[in-house]
Parts: sequence; C-alpha cells; structure tokens
Amino acid sequence: MIRDMERITAERALPFVMPQTFPSRSLAAVRIAHASEADGWTPAFTRAAFTAEFGRGADIADPAVL
Repeated sequence: MIRDMERITAERALPFVMPQTFPSRSLAAVRIAHASEADGWTPAFTRAAFTAEFGRGADIADPAVL
C-alpha cells in the first residue's frame, strides 16, 4: 500500500509522508466530518485532514491538528 501511495502521489505531484503512527486514531476526525455535513464543509475538512495526515505526517488524533 505504501509503495502504491508513493507512486500515485509522485505521479500527481502531491506530497506524501507516511505518518509515524498508523493506523491513526481517527474517531474524532470522523465525528467532525460527520457533524459538518449539515453545514456543507465536509469535503474541505476531509481534504484538510488527509493533507495533514498524509501530506505532512501529522497525527490526526491530536486535537490541535484537527
């Protein structure tokens, strides 16, 4: 999986950093994404969470990251 992600992100000129903690504890992120559906910002939040985790290697279990 990691090699596939490295290849795909390289082809698309996207950053990829495998998080040190993986799989992450993503329950808080999932709850935020679900709660944001009514306000319409789920896509923006989801992109930001994935960018934080896989673009910068941040821990999305950390409330400061979310």
